[in-house]
Amino acid sequence: MKFNFKKISLFLYILLLSQNLFASNFYESWTKVVLEKKLPYSIKLEFSQGIRLKDYISEVNQAFFEFSLSYKNSKGLRFNIPMRYSIYKDKIKHRVSAVTSYQHSFNPLSIKYILKYYRLYQNGKIIGKDEKTLGDVLRNKALIKYKTDSFYNPFVSAELLFLLQSNNNLLEEYRLSSGFEIDLPKKNSLVIFLTFKKENINKLLSDKIYIFGLSFISKM
Repeated sequence: MKFNFKKISLFLYILLLSQNLFASNFYESWTKVVLEKKLPYSIKLEFSQGIRLKDYISEVNQAFFEFSLSYKNSKGLRFNIPMRYSIYKDKIKHRVSAVTSYQHSFNPLSIKYILKYYRLYQNGKIIGKDEKTLGDVLRNKALIKYKTDSFYNPFVSAELLFLLQSNNNLLEEYRLSSGFEIDLPKKNSLVIFLTFKKENINKLLSDKIYIFGLSFISKM
């Protein structure tokens, strides 16, 4: 039996979309623009700006700006330091991260693993475990992409988020995504995705959130 990643990815995409449209839980939209610039010595600069809507895409949840500097060594490991500044209706948060990622390709598939640690600040103070939002978080993400002969490339991903400000390092959230990366002229691309996110897992009433995402990426 021949493995058809494109059909499986399309099925997952439609499944998430149908759940999104008919779910009783609220859903969000995430949009952003990313600018990338490669520098000598395997260094890359990235700047992104995004807006996220919530409550059935009726209200702005946050607007953020992120700057990152990364380096890729000879073994394919990439080390990245992103810094994000987020503006909410009633507060300001910023996030400092340390990221390590590795991608292995065996055409037409590629598998990427991303390990991210970040610390979240609100109004200049570290957010503790007693707040509504996480402070120290460890994120584990695996992404599989299928390279086609056409202009689009489907992908699926799964991510686990662990809260570190507890004795047990509890699993706090997980995300499942499916989407397509569309090649555009002049080294640009458009990423369309759907994500199911379950957060506050350890609470009596956890939140199930369905997200529609759109990202424009420009490689300068």
